[in-house]
Amino acid sequence: MGVFARGDRSLNRNVEVLISLGLFLVALLPRAIGLGVFATADEAKWIYRSVQFLGAFLRGDLAGTVVNLTPGVTTTWLGSLGLTVYYVLHRAELGMSFTEWLASLPEFRTELDVLVAVRWPMVLLASIGVVAFYHLARRLTNRWVALVFALLLALDPHFIALSRVLGHDAPAGLFMGLSLLAFLLAVQGEIQGGHVPARFRWGWLIVSGVFAGLAWLSKSPAFFLIPFVGLVAIVEAWRRGAPLRIWLLRLVAWGVVAWIVFVLVWPAGWTDPVGAPYAVAQNAFLSATDKMEAEAEGFWLVPDLGPFYYLFNGAFKLSLLATLGLVIWVFLVVTRRHKSSSIEWWLLAFVVLFAIFMTLGGKRSSRYILPVWPALYLVVAVGIVQILNTKYQISNIRMRYLMFGVLMLLLALPALFTYPYYFSYFNPVLGGAFTAPRLMKIGWGEGLDQAGNW
Repeated sequence: MGVFARGDRSLNRNVEVLISLGLFLVALLPRAIGLGVFATADEAKWIYRSVQFLGAFLRGDLAGTVVNLTPGVTTTWLGSLGLTVYYVLHRAELGMSFTEWLASLPEFRTELDVLVAVRWPMVLLASIGVVAFYHLARRLTNRWVALVFALLLALDPHFIALSRVLGHDAPAGLFMGLSLLAFLLAVQGEIQGGHVPARFRWGWLIVSGVFAGLAWLSKSPAFFLIPFVGLVAIVEAWRRGAPLRIWLLRLVAWGVVAWIVFVLVWPAGWTDPVGAPYAVAQNAFLSATDKMEAEAEGFWLVPDLGPFYYLFNGAFKLSLLATLGLVIWVFLVVTRRHKSSSIEWWLLAFVVLFAIFMTLGGKRSSRYILPVWPALYLVVAVGIVQILNTKYQISNIRMRYLMFGVLMLLLALPALFTYPYYFSYFNPVLGGAFTAPRLMKIGWGEGLDQAGNW
């Protein structure tokens, strides 16, 4: 897939800077505009948890930073950053010290301007994350595939919806995706001049471990990365006829890096570097097997989809272009017009196995499937670019840019039609909002602002 020559390095650097800036803005705008329109059901809880987390940290009570065992540490750090910036900007009118102001904030209730403030760090993190996805994919594939991939994520309604509110689903999906791509880079190597050097890259292994640690700090299902990267390592060792002990050493190094990040970023881990990770893992098991909370959330209102829950819930949240791109990829592979790479099959394996992993849990939500988005959308991007490059389609370069403009329109339409209630997007290929309520639970606060104003 390496269809781009290196060319002039300074020109390439300038192009990459412009693409990065453009992607950041494309991701930022739909997430930043209308941040104060409505509130979700869970955000007041996360603001209060951020208050508890930050207050305990400022008091030096490191054990007190255990405010939730999901663990949601990246979310409370982001919330703490938003609270700090809000206080700095409004210190004069508040008329009290920072700690006094934090102590005055009510439990599970918040003012709208404070809500907007704590949402901003999440918005910025997601926008930067889109750029990071582009650069990782650029090394795994080529510039066009990476660009389409990043644009799919930047303008995807499901990802936009979850990455402009204070919660732990977006950080989990973001860091899991980055860890996965970095690990594949370590295993497969970067495309250089149209070929892939067959050597292991320790630098990308470390990067993957760092993102894995941040993913574990975001949400406990991210521990799925451990068995998956283990599976990749074992299969790749077998394929290459390499000594298994070398790959086991690499896995240990990856795990140690992730554990160090887990401990360093969570103040509770400073005093209990073993107990804190164990408590999160134990809570994850108890939460996954707890049926009471799931039943209390009204799952009886929709059909019991059983093992097909995430097949339907994920499909309804796929963007229109992503659905078409996935069909195109399958068609090209089946008809042998595209020779798929091992990277693509590992990405699809992650999608399928993670969906099965989440299906085993008692509590389910369409939000929980977000971590498969980066892996799935990179495969989708390959399909879209392949159809543009095939000889059966337009070969003129100007027409290809025109087609790219059409793609941009198709990318933007779902977000434009659902603004500012991106949670209300459902795949039109499957009937959209007409069929979705009959099969899945919908609604997380969107539209209640209009009812309240009325």
